[in-house]
Amino acid sequence: MGRKAVWLSVLGLFFGLALAAQEGPKTMTVNGQLVSIDAKAATVVVKADAASGPARDLSFGVGPKTKILKDGNTVALADLKPGDKVSVEYESVSGKNMALAIGVVPHRTT
Repeated sequence: MGRKAVWLSVLGLFFGLALAAQEGPKTMTVNGQLVSIDAKAATVVVKADAASGPARDLSFGVGPKTKILKDGNTVALADLKPGDKVSVEYESVSGKNMALAIGVVPHRTT
């Protein structure tokens, strides 16, 4: 293989890795029931619904940029209560689930 082909291969690999790094973490969503809230540690635990995969408890970090919505209004972490049905949009950052948004699902009245 000539020098030009080697350099083109190296450049292609470099640009491919650079593009992959720009994509960033993958955003995922889980629906379930809020199990616990730890305002001091800024975490919540959600029991995932069976529709979101196997039923399991998932822990999420809550940062200053996490949007928390209840009844269409932005609320504080302290306004959430165990038992609330929630939808959490998150991404995995360095092996930790970080909540981007937490929405409380309104109770159905029929």
